Amino acid sequence: MYQNSSAATQRIADFLGMPVTPEIVQKVVANSSIDEMRAKASIGLNHLRKGGYGGWRTSFTVAMSEFFDDVYLHRMEGTGLKFNFGPNSHGVDVIM
Repeated sequence: MYQNSSAATQRIADFLGMPVTPEIVQKVVANSSIDEMRAKASIGLNHLRKGGYGGWRTSFTVAMSEFFDDVYLHRMEGTGLKFNFGPNSHGVDVIM
């Protein structure tokens, strides 16, 4: 989704059975950017972190991150889903 937001937005609309034009998809993508959400934050403070993906790994210890990876792999086994969880403690993207 992060690499191709327009295509992902279109897929979500298709899944929900919502007809959308390319212009609507473009507006959704533009208004969903981290910069746009920060600019329009309605609660009066910036509650959004850096945006993107994998930022949560910097808050985890190495042990917590490895534990999460093990639990995730066990629970998602056989689903065929793959996600990029961002860099691990060695700076290598974790794709599972």
